[in-house]
Amino acid sequence: MDARTEDAAEQLQHWVKPGQTAALLGSSGVGKTTLSNGLTGIEAATGGIREDDAKGRHVTTARSLRPMKNGGWLIDTPGMRALRLADMTDGINALFDDVTQLAGQCKFSNCAHESEPGCAVQSAVSSGELDGDRLTRWRKLVAEDERNNQSLSQSRARDKAFGKMVHNTLKGAHHKKGR
Repeated sequence: MDARTEDAAEQLQHWVKPGQTAALLGSSGVGKTTLSNGLTGIEAATGGIREDDAKGRHVTTARSLRPMKNGGWLIDTPGMRALRLADMTDGINALFDDVTQLAGQCKFSNCAHESEPGCAVQSAVSSGELDGDRLTRWRKLVAEDERNNQSLSQSRARDKAFGKMVHNTLKGAHHKKGR
C-alpha cells in the first residue's frame, strides 16, 4: 500500500478493533508516521526520501502509543535497519509442501535440486508438474531463512568478510588504474 494515498489509513483501521493495539514497523521513510497520522488524527512530523540514495530520513526518534480514531491503539516506532523473521522453516515447508515432498524423493539426500542425477524436483519442473518460478521462490525463502537463523557472530563474520572483499576489489581496481 502507498501511505500517501487518501484511503491507506482507512484500509488499515479495519485490522485493529477498538481496544486492540497494533505497531507500525519498517525502515525509515516507508510511511509509518504518515499512516499513524491518518489513523490517529495526530499530525506528527514526517520526512521525505533522500535523493542521493533513495533511503528514508529518520524523523521519528522514539516509540509513541497513540489512540486511533476507531478506538484502537497504535504504536509508531522509529525506522529499523533490518527486520528479520527467524525460524520460518515450518511455515516454508507447509507453504511449499509440494516442493518438500518432491525433495524427499531425490536420489541424493543432499540434492541441491539443480542438475544432480535423480533429482525429483528438477524432473517435476521438466514435466510441468512443478512451476519453475515456484521452485525459485522456495529457494529464495529457504536461503533467507538460513541467513536469518545465523547467530549474531556468524552474521558479523559474513558481513566483515564481504566488506573485506569489497575493499580489496576496490583497492585492486584503484591499483590497476595507477599503472
